[in-house]
Amino acid sequence: MSKAVLTTKVDPTYDDLPEQRYHFPRTYLRQVKTARGDWIVFYKAYFATARITDIIEDPSKRK
Repeated sequence: MSKAVLTTKVDPTYDDLPEQRYHFPRTYLRQVKTARGDWIVFYKAYFATARITDIIEDPSKRK
């Protein structure tokens, strides 16, 4: 089981190169230190932006 989940994105604003280094804010230092030497999971986030213009109920879920 992993001890931490780190997020990254396609075009990171931080100096990330996940296979070599992960740049993070100092506020996460304590949590990252507790995961040193353990397996972690990289979660790719923020791949797009969109605007919600309508909400349509799933017809297969109607009663």
